[in-house]
Amino acid sequence: MYTFIYSLLFLLYLFLIAFVLRMGVFRTLNFFSFNLAVFLVFSFISSLLIIFGLFDGFYYLIPIQEKKDVILLGAIFHLWASLGILITLIVMDGVFNKFKIVREGFYSGSSRIPVSVAALFFVLFFISSLIYLYQSYPSYLVMLIKGAGSIEISHRRLELTSGYEGIGLVKTLSINLSLLLFFLFGYYSSVKVRFYYFVFLLFTFVSIAILTVTGEKFYLVAPFLFFIFGRYSHLNKLPPLKYVFFIFLISLFLYFAQFGFGLEIFKNFISRLFLAQSVAVYLSVDQVFQGSEFFYFNSHRSSLVQFVLGIENPVDLISSQFVDLYYPGMRALGTWNVNGIYIHEIIAGFGFLGAIFFPIMIGVVNYVALYIMFRFKESYISKLFYPVYTLSFTSFLTSFNKILVNTEIVFMFIVICFVVFVYYFLRLAEGK
Repeated sequence: MYTFIYSLLFLLYLFLIAFVLRMGVFRTLNFFSFNLAVFLVFSFISSLLIIFGLFDGFYYLIPIQEKKDVILLGAIFHLWASLGILITLIVMDGVFNKFKIVREGFYSGSSRIPVSVAALFFVLFFISSLIYLYQSYPSYLVMLIKGAGSIEISHRRLELTSGYEGIGLVKTLSINLSLLLFFLFGYYSSVKVRFYYFVFLLFTFVSIAILTVTGEKFYLVAPFLFFIFGRYSHLNKLPPLKYVFFIFLISLFLYFAQFGFGLEIFKNFISRLFLAQSVAVYLSVDQVFQGSEFFYFNSHRSSLVQFVLGIENPVDLISSQFVDLYYPGMRALGTWNVNGIYIHEIIAGFGFLGAIFFPIMIGVVNYVALYIMFRFKESYISKLFYPVYTLSFTSFLTSFNKILVNTEIVFMFIVICFVVFVYYFLRLAEGK
């Protein structure tokens, strides 16, 4: 039965790909084309590799690899996690907007964002980054360079990546502003290429410095995504594949630098790329089969739903609980959670029926947000918020709360509104 359902979803995915190709979705870089590419890699391809047993023996799969029903049903929800969202977005866009959001570039034919707005963001970034660097020092990477013990480094890593130890707000501000600035450098680069490439290189150096002090590894990957998105979404075309290959090589280099070189290490990298980003889905299915109680919204962190309902995290994140349930001893090595695309929290929280319904609801909520942005696409707020919103959708790889109502995105929207207000206030003060 599960094999039949998976086959139907697989064929539906193929039909969807053929449909969007015929619509010309991949002719421009926008919210839909970018996230469709992410979904194809981490949902479509990843579930296939798991179904065909190519990851058998991989550490994170060992607890469930003999449970065929868990693997098959997990693969079904693995596919549906992205398919439910994509179908909802396409259907709603076809009904309400003649597929414009799906097919068209956001910045085509629109006015340019003033450079002075970017300057205001840079001032905010500089202040927040100084505070962030001060509060997060020493990072576990700095401790490693200084020769600290592995247990000491593991505890510090948990402090900075799990609890944040009071740095959550400035960390969110510093990280998101840096990425927004990378987007703006890419956005402006089509006009003054040499100058903005110089700024890009300078900013890359700053990011590497932040990487060294804080240990935030994504600083060597995410900035390039924002820069590329800024440049090519404005040019209304897809970036060359060489950039995708470049980002892949950077990720591979980071992995090799941490674990060494060799064929077996490369296999582990591929496993980490495809399986480690989704294994929590299969563990959640296993928990439901074992009759575990549903968590509902209780295991979500930084949730607006929690705030409205007055819930104060009565239990740990389900992805954190999986470490103790399936991989005892890993927490002592610095691992505080198990990765998994957002639907694992839905399965653990609401069961299989919830996992069927919520991807559709996520599609509806996010389409409404996109529709509003497109209706006001000439406003500076929409122009600045669109890239943050688009690339934050990669939270597809993390949690249900982040992909449904992301508190970081709400915070960044407030910051963007504030900066735009200051920009207009300064112009008014100058008599312009």
